[in-house]
Amino acid sequence: MSATVFSFLEDVLLVRADEEGDARAEHVRFALRFQQLTGPVMAKSVEDTAFYRYHRLVCLNEVGGLPSKFGTRIEEFHRQNADRDRSWPLSMITTSTHDTKRGEDTSARIAVLSEMPTYGSAPCAASAS
Repeated sequence: MSATVFSFLEDVLLVRADEEGDARAEHVRFALRFQQLTGPVMAKSVEDTAFYRYHRLVCLNEVGGLPSKFGTRIEEFHRQNADRDRSWPLSMITTSTHDTKRGEDTSARIAVLSEMPTYGSAPCAASAS
């Protein structure tokens, strides 16, 4: 495929054409509608398909997740929260949304167990008898 195809699409979607009036308004309308379509398509293709096939740690596979990022240092966590507080003081940090595939408690338990790998291999008290 020629690189000119991608250059053309970039120009169309960034509304780089020299147009005026109704033609420009229609061009902007097309670009906005295209943006409205691509978000759900990406979500369906990645979050609802690939995340069900790739299971490095299932609690990372939630909507908005980044399975390649495996944990955050506590200092980074607090820095990110301070940045969010400065930039969006009235917003919330949620651990569950309408798109969450598992309950918050399940994801938290999986995450904690992943930090304690020897816990799963130790004999359980009930089976030690």
